Amino acid sequence: MCTQMVGAMEKQTPSPGRRKRSVRTDTPKDFPRKEVIGQNYMSLGLEIAKCIDILVTASPLPIITLYTAAVPLSLWSLALAQALYFFPQLWSTVICDRFARRFNGITTYTATLIATAISSFITANALRTHSLFLYLLARFVNGLFRHALSFSALAARELSDASKGYDTQKISIFSLMAAMLFGGILGEYATDVAAAIEMLATMEFATAVTLMLLSFTCTRGTRTAPGVTSVEEYKNWLLRQPYSCISFFVPTALCVSCASMSQCMYPFIDRQVFQLHYVFIGIHMAAVIAIEAIVAPVLIKRCGEMNQWMIHTCAAFLLFGSWLSPWVSDNGLLLYLGATMLFTDLPAAILGVVFSSVAENSFKTSDRVFSSNLHRHVKQFCKQWSPILLIFVHSMLIDRQDATRVVLMPFSVGFVTIILTHQIKRALAAIFVSGWAIGAFSSLGDEGIWVTLISTIGLMMVGRSTGET
Repeated sequence: MCTQMVGAMEKQTPSPGRRKRSVRTDTPKDFPRKEVIGQNYMSLGLEIAKCIDILVTASPLPIITLYTAAVPLSLWSLALAQALYFFPQLWSTVICDRFARRFNGITTYTATLIATAISSFITANALRTHSLFLYLLARFVNGLFRHALSFSALAARELSDASKGYDTQKISIFSLMAAMLFGGILGEYATDVAAAIEMLATMEFATAVTLMLLSFTCTRGTRTAPGVTSVEEYKNWLLRQPYSCISFFVPTALCVSCASMSQCMYPFIDRQVFQLHYVFIGIHMAAVIAIEAIVAPVLIKRCGEMNQWMIHTCAAFLLFGSWLSPWVSDNGLLLYLGATMLFTDLPAAILGVVFSSVAENSFKTSDRVFSSNLHRHVKQFCKQWSPILLIFVHSMLIDRQDATRVVLMPFSVGFVTIILTHQIKRALAAIFVSGWAIGAFSSLGDEGIWVTLISTIGLMMVGRSTGET
């Protein structure tokens, strides 16, 4: 019996050799844990860097009126500034994407943040010295080297845990709203606009340096980033598509253009007409973003994505808002805010979400990534160039009070035509015909239109009451 107990104890007692092997197997487990901790810190740093980048690039929007006061900008200088950003970025996208895949996404993302900071420093110097040349140079540098969206996606793919626990879309939305509020605070408390831009540039540069230092604390994954489609693949896919695929994005382009031309005037109307503080301008711009990103999806979810009553009502509101645009700021602040939100911001946001989904779903499931990129580029193109069109029409019709209506109505009429007929050709014809008709005939005075409208409503009410009696 004792012999059996001793034998059992010898079997349960680990030998010295086993203890040594257990020590050797336990020791390497500390190294992967350190790598995971380093990647978690790097993932958090990457998300914070994205937020700060949005804060730096979007904060100047509420104080855009200070730009026009500091730098002599005309129609042609604005068009040139936009071209110096658009075309260099279009040309350098493929080259920079190849460069990022050859090295790594974190390094190239840091480099594009540094380039953005340099561009902001040049912009601040241009605003301080009232130099149009430096302002154009800053736009060129920004367009040539700023590829933050694609580089941040590559950087995220190199970190195994980068996407866990972070909703990038929601973070970007709230960062954009915070940028509007922060820009309003800058306009109130900064000594001048150049000092505000310099502070933003310093934040961007410090973020880039911190991100570079954090990159040395973690082990990055593969450099190829197979989960992110390359620009070369996207270009080849785009060249294979028939011309008919353009029609999928025409409703989105019309809706986004109409909304962008109205919304780009908000900071100027808020400041020059109502003399609002920059803080309230920032709140207004943040509310516009909240309507587009939060309120509109909630309403679509409650009503149904393809609810025809909702689509037709929003299209009618957008058309009425375009007609109402010349007088929207003539009858008080509350009416201005209510009219723009009800007849421009909310319907444009709802229609944009609905028809964006329709356009992307028109492609095959395997092409959804490419169609999503194409949709994003169409919206970006419309937002960049539609304000230039608005300024051009205003400069051509400088003696007319309804120049805003002349440029907005054709887009909204074309959009309504698509809703009613589902024909792109008829919509394009409606755009040209309505644009010619509104531009060719002289506009009625504000007083005459309001008197006619009020008298018509009064006659309808009198007729209704007479019929009831």
